[in-house]
Amino acid sequence: MPSGKKSKIDRTTFKALLWTAVAGLIFGLIGFGEIAEDLLRTFRNSLHWHKASGQIVLVKIDDEALRQVGRWPWPRRNHAQMTDALTKAGAKRIFFDISFFGATNSADDRQFAEALERSRRVVLAMRIRRSNTAGVQDVYPLPAIASTPLATIDWQYNWQNAVWQIPYSLERGGRPVPSFASLLSGRSGAVNSTFMPDYSIDPKSIPSISAARILQGQFDPAFVRGRDVVVGTDSDGIGDQYFLPGTGKMGGSYVHIIGAETLKSGTPHYWGWLPLFLASLGVAALALTRRNHLQQTVLIAGWVLALLFGPAALEARLIFLDITPGLFVTCIIAVILVRRLIRHRGLVNAVSGLPNLNALRANRAGRDQALIVARVLNYADVVAALPTDSERQLVEQIISRLSIGSSDRTFYQGDGGIFAWFEEPRKPFGHHIDALYALFRNPIRVAN
Repeated sequence: MPSGKKSKIDRTTFKALLWTAVAGLIFGLIGFGEIAEDLLRTFRNSLHWHKASGQIVLVKIDDEALRQVGRWPWPRRNHAQMTDALTKAGAKRIFFDISFFGATNSADDRQFAEALERSRRVVLAMRIRRSNTAGVQDVYPLPAIASTPLATIDWQYNWQNAVWQIPYSLERGGRPVPSFASLLSGRSGAVNSTFMPDYSIDPKSIPSISAARILQGQFDPAFVRGRDVVVGTDSDGIGDQYFLPGTGKMGGSYVHIIGAETLKSGTPHYWGWLPLFLASLGVAALALTRRNHLQQTVLIAGWVLALLFGPAALEARLIFLDITPGLFVTCIIAVILVRRLIRHRGLVNAVSGLPNLNALRANRAGRDQALIVARVLNYADVVAALPTDSERQLVEQIISRLSIGSSDRTFYQGDGGIFAWFEEPRKPFGHHIDALYALFRNPIRVAN
C-alpha cells in the first residue's frame, strides 16, 4: 500500500482516539451516567446476593404497632417501655432511629429519661435540620436525655431517594459524631468521609420484629439477647422511607443496618470511574489498530462483557468502581469500527478481498502516478466453468503473476476480470507489460 495511505490511516486513528478520550472525560466529570450507573450496579448486586449476618435486629414501628398504640408520634412512655423490655431481654445496645427533640408531656419525658438511665445501653439519634430561613441546624434530643450517647442519622440521597454514600462520622460543634452504621459495626473512618453500602445484602434477611410485640411482651428474649437492636419506623403512614436498590421502598433503618453490615464485612473502597475509563481507552487503541475485523469484534465485545460483569467480583470484596464512562468510550469506538467496516465493505471486492474500483478512485496518491488496467478476457465464462467458491483461487493466481517483478503494488479488482494498479510515471514499464502478456499465455491451475 502506498506510504501516503498508511500515514492517513494513522492520523485518522489518532484523531478518533483523541476525540473519544475527550468525550469520555467530559462524560465522567459531569457524572452524566449516574442513573445508568446505579441501575448497572443494582444488576451486578443481584449476581452476589447474600444474607445479613443476623447480629443486628430491627424493631419496626410498622402498621401493626401503629394499630396497637395509635397515631404517630407516640408518647415517650411507649419508648420507655420498649427500652426497659429490650434491656431486660439482654439487648447489647439499643439504637433509636427516631428524633426526640423538644419537650412533650413532662411525665412521659421523665419516664423516658429514667428508662435511659436504667438501661445505659441506648444510643439516640442526632440529625441536621435544614430550612430556608434558619439554614442548617443541629437537632439534639431534649436536655433531660442529653447525656445519652448520640449518633448521626444523616446522609445524602439521590433523585431516586436512594442512599449510595453513608458517612463514617460528621463533625458537629467541633467534634466528630459517629454514624449509626459506624457505631453498630465498631468500625470508624475519617471525619466527614463516606463509604458505599453493599446493597447485595438482602434487607429482608435482617431479623426484624414489630414494636407491638415488644410492647406486649410477646417475643422470645433470645431473639435480641446479645445483639444490637435498632428501633425505627417502617410504615408509609409515618414516612422516612428510602429506595433500597434491588428491593424497593423500605424504612431508613434498613439503610443504617445494611451500612453496618457492610462495615462488618470489611473496609469498602471506592475507586471511581478513572481506572476503567483508562483501561477502556487502552482497549479502544488496540481495537483501532487491528486490521482484522474479527479481532476487533472479539476485543470490543469481550471488553463490554468484562465491563458489565467483571466489577461484580470486585464488589463482592467491597471494591466499587463506576463503569459508565468506560462503557461510553467503548460504545463510541464500536460505532467508529462499524462505520469503518461498512465503508471498507464498500471499497473491497467481496470475493477476493482486494480493493475495488471505488477504492481506486478514492486513492488521491494515484493522481500523480500512471494507471495500468488489465482485463482477463472471458473472465465470467472461466469463473462459470470452475467449481463453486473457486473464484478466489483464480484471483490469487492472477495477482501472483501480476506481482512478478514488484511485490509492493496495490492491486484493484473491478467486475468482469478487470485488474488495475499504479506505476511511477518516470519508471519504464512497457517491457514489463509485454512480459506479463506473455506470462498469461501459460495456463493457470485452479482446484486441480
